[in-house]
Amino acid sequence: MKKLRAAVAAAVLVTGLVPAMPAAAQPGLPWAPCAEADLAKLGLDCATLAVPLDHARPHGPTVTLALSRKKAAAPKGVLVVNPGGPGITGRAVAGTVAGAMPPDLVASYDIIGIDPRGVGASTPSMSCDKDYFAPPWPDPVPSNAGEELRLLSRPLAYTMKCAAKYGSLLPHMSTEDSARDLDDVRRALGQPTIDYLGYGYGTYVGSVYGTLFPGKLRRAVLDSVARQDADWYRHYIEQEDPGFDARSKDFFAWVAGKDDVYHLGTAPETVAAAYYGARGAVKAKPAGGVVGPFEFEATFHNVAWESGLWPFLANTLAAFHHGDEKAVVTAYQAIAAHHGDNDYAVFTAVQCADTAWPRDWRQWHDDATKLHATAPFATWNNTWYLSPCAFWPRAPRTPVPITGAGLPPALIVHATDDIALAYRDAQRLHATLPGSRLVTEQGGLNPAVTFLRGNPCVDAPAAAYLATGKLPAADLSCPAPIG
Repeated sequence: MKKLRAAVAAAVLVTGLVPAMPAAAQPGLPWAPCAEADLAKLGLDCATLAVPLDHARPHGPTVTLALSRKKAAAPKGVLVVNPGGPGITGRAVAGTVAGAMPPDLVASYDIIGIDPRGVGASTPSMSCDKDYFAPPWPDPVPSNAGEELRLLSRPLAYTMKCAAKYGSLLPHMSTEDSARDLDDVRRALGQPTIDYLGYGYGTYVGSVYGTLFPGKLRRAVLDSVARQDADWYRHYIEQEDPGFDARSKDFFAWVAGKDDVYHLGTAPETVAAAYYGARGAVKAKPAGGVVGPFEFEATFHNVAWESGLWPFLANTLAAFHHGDEKAVVTAYQAIAAHHGDNDYAVFTAVQCADTAWPRDWRQWHDDATKLHATAPFATWNNTWYLSPCAFWPRAPRTPVPITGAGLPPALIVHATDDIALAYRDAQRLHATLPGSRLVTEQGGLNPAVTFLRGNPCVDAPAAAYLATGKLPAADLSCPAPIG
């Protein structure tokens, strides 16, 4: 049997697809303690599940999902946890969330994590070009047409490599495909319904799942709501790029207020000048031969995702400003370096498959040029990160309309000052889902609030809802934790 499994795994790696019976025919899941040390430390079991490559052809080729389970002694149901993404491995989060939830709630659920199709230990595990982000990249802000064309050659080559390696997979990498995979997981678990905890992009997966499979989603906590119309291009130019720039100004002001610690000046403008001066320095000479302006920006973009990193990044900027270039190399390697391209390959494949993107590069150029003039912190860097979708070799899907039909009255959680994921999208989803409740973390800066930020005002109603199905009597407003 071991040789048979190895042969099948090798075939998956070579071809990307294995003919097999559809997931519905599989009698349960072969759970066993996870072999990976990080998952074993969390007390997780692991299993795999073959699902159709194309759900319209249930007896055709399959892909394989890697699953995890934090088993309860006497489970009353399953809770599927989705950490967001797309492109993020989901198996470890089952253990992370289990470690943060109230013990009585953990005891009532088998908590399930999933590496979505293409991700991590699922097969095929996508990698179009493992060296795509090998540093240092050129400056992402082109100063002339020649530089822009040279930069443009990178995503063009990347899309061709993806098409050559995964031509059969790419048309089936949309959020709709992942939602249909989720129902195969439900059936393999032998459950009539599932409960669901989704963060960020995981909120959209949950909405699509409930829409496609009415009545199968029993309870849903949707935390840090992603845009529900899947217009990802508009999301970046309307929300994320200007939002990142605004958050950089918050960061500069915070650092300026702690000049006794960081010695970068008492005015936000002085700190900003130190940041952009450091960017210019690594453009002239990449730090450690590794961190140029592209990597420098990617490192500091984390101020927009996680305010808990502000002291670390302020120390990094201060150290570099005062002559220690090793600090920025260490920071880049710790929080921004790509180790292969699996996460990026899946991120790109899903976003490009979900919806139509502009196909004329002139629109990308014009939008980036205009926005960079007022929001230089992230605009061009994000533009290149997303740019393969301008040339993606497979036609996109039509997004599943989220109307509220099929979805339960959900508990929606969102921080007001999360700039990557707009609070207004949480308000819109709340208005779309009859009977839902919105828990607002007032002044919160970060996504992924429920059970992960130590906010009892948020955690208590979420735990009560998952345990009993009872939503709060009205919407709630919770102060963000201090610090």
